[in-house]
Amino acid sequence: QPLALARRKQPAAPPHERFELAFVGSISAYTIPQTFLAGFKQFVDIAQLSPAEVRLNFVGADLTGEFLNWVRQHDLEAYLNWRGYVSHEEAVASFQQADVLVYIVSAGVGDTIIPSKTFEYLAAQKPVLAIGEQIEGMRILLEHAACRYCAFEAIADIARSLLAFYAEFHHHTLPAAPAQTERFARAYQTEQLAALLENHHHQ
Repeated sequence: QPLALARRKQPAAPPHERFELAFVGSISAYTIPQTFLAGFKQFVDIAQLSPAEVRLNFVGADLTGEFLNWVRQHDLEAYLNWRGYVSHEEAVASFQQADVLVYIVSAGVGDTIIPSKTFEYLAAQKPVLAIGEQIEGMRILLEHAACRYCAFEAIADIARSLLAFYAEFHHHTLPAAPAQTERFARAYQTEQLAALLENHHHQ
């Protein structure tokens, strides 16, 4: 497995045996993680994984005030590493250390919205578990990143997707995003910003 070995030698990602999932960004009414947590619970129960084997990293502020209650409801405290609000540098490091990124869009988000973290997710070039409404940001990810997609309420599908990602992690075959993704993310971000400023100017 020369490819797996080469990948494991990168200084940014030291070899690790634990499967690391990361959600980066605010926990809000637009990114409610309840169904994801339920799916994650099914996944660890089916695969019989201990907290030493899989960790759930949440990086960002909880704007709902309910996050820890939801974690406790599913009895997942032992699996959780919740960092709260961190600097941009620390957030970027969290992307690098993750094996799979989690992107959640709950109902009620405008169809044309592109959350700014969409570009960070793309630039990280990691596989993504994409859950929820297919807003513009979600469509960009589905087109340009290595994604598995689940509807917001599809708890069994979320568990199945996590099982599939875990099998790939175990066999060192997790998909990487295409090499041009980072350039695309930066270029797209610049273009979007220009369009936003243009629109604002004409209002």
